[in-house]
Formats: sequence, C-alpha cells, structure tokens
Amino acid sequence: MTGIAPVTAPAALVPVTTAMAIDPSRRRFVSLPHGLTIAEIVARSLPELAPADWGRISVTLISGEGRAQIDRMLWHVVRPHAGVHVVLRLAPGQDALRSVLSIVVSVAAVAFAPQVAALFNVGSKFGISLFATGLTVIGTLLINALIPPASTPEQKNTYQIGGWQNRLEPNGAVPAVLGRIRYAPPFAATSYTEIVGDWQYIRALFVFGYGELELGGFWIGETAIEEYDEVEIEVRTGRDDDAPLTLYNRQILEEAVGTELVRPLPRDDAGEVIDGQPAEDEPVTRTTGADATAASVILSFPGGLVRYNDKGEARTHSVSLRIEQREITAEDWIEVTTLTISAKKLESFYRQHSWELPTRGRYQVRVTMLTDETESSQILQRCTWAALQTIRPEYPLAVSYPLALVAVRVKATHQLSGTLDNFSAVAARICPDWDAETQSWITRATRNPASLYRYALQSRANQRRVADDGIDLEQLADWHAFCDLHSLTFSKVYDETGTTLRDVLTEIAAAGRATPRHDGTRWGVTIDRPSDIIVDHITPRTSWDLKITRAYIDPPHAMRVTFLDEDNDYKEAERWVRWPGYTGDIETTEVLELPGATNAAVVWRETRRRQLEVIHRPDTYQVTQAGAVRVATRGDTVMLQSDVLDRVLRTGRVRSVAGGAVELDEAVEMEADEAYAIRWRHYGDDDDAVGS
Repeated sequence: MTGIAPVTAPAALVPVTTAMAIDPSRRRFVSLPHGLTIAEIVARSLPELAPADWGRISVTLISGEGRAQIDRMLWHVVRPHAGVHVVLRLAPGQDALRSVLSIVVSVAAVAFAPQVAALFNVGSKFGISLFATGLTVIGTLLINALIPPASTPEQKNTYQIGGWQNRLEPNGAVPAVLGRIRYAPPFAATSYTEIVGDWQYIRALFVFGYGELELGGFWIGETAIEEYDEVEIEVRTGRDDDAPLTLYNRQILEEAVGTELVRPLPRDDAGEVIDGQPAEDEPVTRTTGADATAASVILSFPGGLVRYNDKGEARTHSVSLRIEQREITAEDWIEVTTLTISAKKLESFYRQHSWELPTRGRYQVRVTMLTDETESSQILQRCTWAALQTIRPEYPLAVSYPLALVAVRVKATHQLSGTLDNFSAVAARICPDWDAETQSWITRATRNPASLYRYALQSRANQRRVADDGIDLEQLADWHAFCDLHSLTFSKVYDETGTTLRDVLTEIAAAGRATPRHDGTRWGVTIDRPSDIIVDHITPRTSWDLKITRAYIDPPHAMRVTFLDEDNDYKEAERWVRWPGYTGDIETTEVLELPGATNAAVVWRETRRRQLEVIHRPDTYQVTQAGAVRVATRGDTVMLQSDVLDRVLRTGRVRSVAGGAVELDEAVEMEADEAYAIRWRHYGDDDDAVGS
C-alpha cells in the first residue's frame, strides 16, 4: 500500500481512504459509522461512481493484526469493526488509460522519429516531422484497437407542447357568431396535460358561442387539421339534443410548478462537498384547488435520465421521489407513494402519477427527491416538478343553454410541438332564414342581413328576446329579397363585453343598406332605396324653422378598407378605392369601416357607394311640424317646398274644388304657354291622402 498512511479515527467510526491507482496523491479521507457493509461504505465514499463501475475498486482492510483483501462477492456481507482502516483503491477507467497511452505514444513518436528517419536516409527536419506524425497515427490506431473510443448512443427525437395561442378569458363574453366567418375561439376551460408512456398529450376545450352553428374547416395556424397525425377532435354544434363531450368530460385545473427537485450534498462556504455528511431533503410543496377529489403530479426530466460507463455506453439510471399529502388544515403529512423512475434516455421525457384523495377538499402536496445530487458528468438525472393538477369529477360546463363546442386532444409529435398556433374553424350561423320559393322562414345557415337582424333580436345572447309579434316579419322578408338582389351579406363575431343590442342591429342593418327602426310596436328597418310613393308634401304652411346644413369636405385620394377575405381563407385583406375622378398617385387615404363585409368585390362597390353619397348628398334639411299635421314617419319619402329653395313654387290652402276648378286662398301668377302642376292633401272620411 505504497503512498497510503494509516488513518486513525474514534473507536465508534471506521476510517476510509480512497485513492486513484495511478495517482496516489489524489486521496480522500472520511470517517463513517461502524456497522456498515463494504458495499454501503463504497456507496457513501464514492457517490459519483455508479454501482456498475464498482468492479474498478479494490478493497483492503488494515488493522493492528495486518491487512486483508476483500473479494467483491463479500462486499454485502463484511462489516468492518470500529477502528479498522478501509482502503479503496480506484483503478482508472478506459478514458484515463486512453489519455495516458496517448501521451506515451506522442512522446515515443518524437523520440524515435529521428532513428526511423535515419533508416530511410532522411535527415531533414520536415522529413523527421513526417515520420513523427506517422508514428503518432499508428500509435493512435493501436490504442483504438486496444481501447475502443466511447461511442455516443443515438438520441431519439422527443416533442413537447406548451399550449395554444387562443385566448383564455375568465368572465368574458360568450361569442355570438353571425353569418359565416373563420374564427379562433376562446377556451371554454383551461387546457391540461396528459402523459401516456413517454408521450405527451394536450386536451383543450374551445367555445364558438351560442348554438346552433355549422362548424367545419378546422385549422391549427394556417394548416388544415387533416394534415396532422395524432389529433382527435369532437364537435358539438349547440343543438338542444347535443350529447356531453367525451374528450373533455371533467374538471382538471393544471398549475405550472416548474421547480427542480434536488437532494443537495452538504457544501462548505467555498462550494466544496463536505465528506462524511449526508445529503438533506429539500421538499417542494404546492396546494391544490378547492373541492378536489383527486390530484396528479407531472414530473419532467428535461435532460433525460441516464448514466454512462467508461466506454461511453448508456446505462439505465434510477431516481426515487416521495409524494405526500395533507389536508389544508392538517399538520401531519401522509405518504402517497414513493416513485422509483428508471430510464436510459438521452432525450427529455415526462412521468405522471395520479391518485384519489381521501375526502373532497383542498390539499397540500409535497414532493421530495430521495436520490442524492451527483457531481459526475457521466450521470444525467435532473428532475423538475412540472405541474400539479386538481381533478374534480363534474362536467366542465354548467349553462342552461347549448353551446357550440370543440374538444381537441393533440399528441406532441414532430408536426405539433412547442406553443401551438391558434385553433380556428369556419363557423356559420344557423337560424330562421326567409325562403322566397316557399314564402316561409326555414332554419338553415345564412349570411343575409335580414335573417341575422331577426336572429339578433331573438338570440339567447339577447337577455330581452323579442317575440315574433314584436318584429315586422313582412318587412324583413322584403328586405331579405333586397339584400339578395344586391349580394349584401354580413359576417362577424361579437365576443367582447359591453356590446349593446343597438350597436349590433345598426351594424347588421348598415350591411344591408338600412338602419334599425322601431315604430313603438314592432322592430323593422328603413331601407335606403328610392320610393315612388310620396307620403307627404311639406310647405311653409305646414312647417316652420327650416334649417339647411351642408357638409364641405376635402376628399382623400382613396379610401382604405380592411376586411376578412372569404376567397382567401378569411385572412385579413385590404382594399383601396380611389375617390371618383382622381387619377394621380395615392398619397392621402382615409379608413372606412365596413363591418361584416367579406367579399372583395362587394367591399369595392359599397365603398364607391359611400363616396357617391358624400358627393351627391351634401345637404341636410330640417323643419318643425305640429303633431296634428305630421303624417310621415322615419323612412317615408316626402316632398319639401320652400321659397328659400326655389321661388317658382307657391303655397296656399285649397278653398274649394268644383270639377276642374280649384280655388286657392293665394293669388298665383301664371304665364301663357307654360305648364303648371298642383299638389294638395285633403281630409275626408278615409285616411289622409295627397292629391294632384
């Protein structure tokens, strides 16, 4: 035992010396309690050495009576007495031998190169250096044949999903889809992770809003879901007879933890490991949600779990963890289980453990790493507590009306990993729609503003839903035909709180060239279109306080409209419409909002129409009438006469009518060879009428 001096220790301890066989100066001295077996002494003295490499250790016991070599087969039997000196000599691994032999080869090549070169009559320095290089190569090949270099095992590809980009909006508005639109819905409940073997799955639940909807064309980002493998999808369109979901049928609340689980070795102020002292537990504690009936712990091994021998070969490695629980008001911890996780993996992976709780309530869960940390570069065992799940058996939704829902279960693969893009689908509103052929309202998917106007009044999203007798359905049928004639549609999703019914009705009506109207009894619309029926003729005799307002504008070079293009998967698009008559470069633009427009051609046409309205409708006329003489209401066509507008007009009252003779209360000057017309309103037993 050259180079190792006996070490004394208190009578109750066993002194232990460890030394490298090829470098006796690298020694460590520890004192361990007596009663341990040789195997236990080796494990505590050389914690960085895997049991599979214990064959490199020779064990010698030294006492006053002499010394004895202990065979490996007796390590689990022999227990050194107190005061017996245990010497552990560690033979070098193959990497160390390779390094030593490589140095020897390099030195020998330099030493013998001149002699070998002389045999071939080569005396130049360059020639001698070539022989030295050749001898080095030959020596390296011999070393590789004797001690093969370590080979790195092939690393498998693993994939992880971190969630979706869709919105999670607690206390947000339930979406209301109108028309036909591609929509990325919010979550109906929180997503959660599921570990099956080495594979990670994500379950998610999305809400498209109030039913009934026609759902199709599902996408993740800009890729159709049919292009992906390992994706399960379950659709509920929001019908009254929809069955409960099966892919997402209970409440699971997942809390990200992300804390590393370690059992650190004791260290001094300089960060060096203190020999002879055991590692200490460092438990990590988290709390479940309320009313939990079960819990689940998800563990992550981000760097894999593996150890390497001296040949660089991967071997199975194990770690142990203890899971404990206690009620939030309790003091004592109850052990749930002790997990031993073994693997030979270079890639990251997960493990999950779920269990039922004794009673329903709120619990604290504690996880403790039982495997000591290691300083060995040959061992990978980093473990992280990734998430804690609170599990309740109840269905995740409790609403009194059916919703359009989609549940998705996605497996992490090469196609789907990391943070997933928005999940979206093309949704179409199913509601009563006017059918011109049968002259009746039938239920089907529609984008017609007239049908959506009625739906908005009667939808479950409207807390004060209007009955059929509160809507002018005959007028809506007429408006429906007008919208069909001009290809007017409306498609939009309302998913923000604070939106009023009046705002929604105004936007829908505007898409159909109309405005909302309520005559005190029923809802209807006023359509912006010419009418041949003159309801009233307003003159200075029947009105007063005439006001005329004109809007003067400096028009832009073009108007810019942003919309979702139905011909390009409802991606955002922009259309620039030049101002009528402008032909130069476009430098000045103004934004025009056309809510619900999704067709590029219709966007251009309706924008041009708005421009022409500005040009040809610059004036606003306002008069005041007494209630007794007012007969026109909003949307009616009336004639307006005023001396301010045109002096060729005269007004007066009709005193009498006898055949073709009409007597007025004012004198009217007439010129020969000119044609004149007269219009008046008379009162009789029937309704008021205008005659001419």
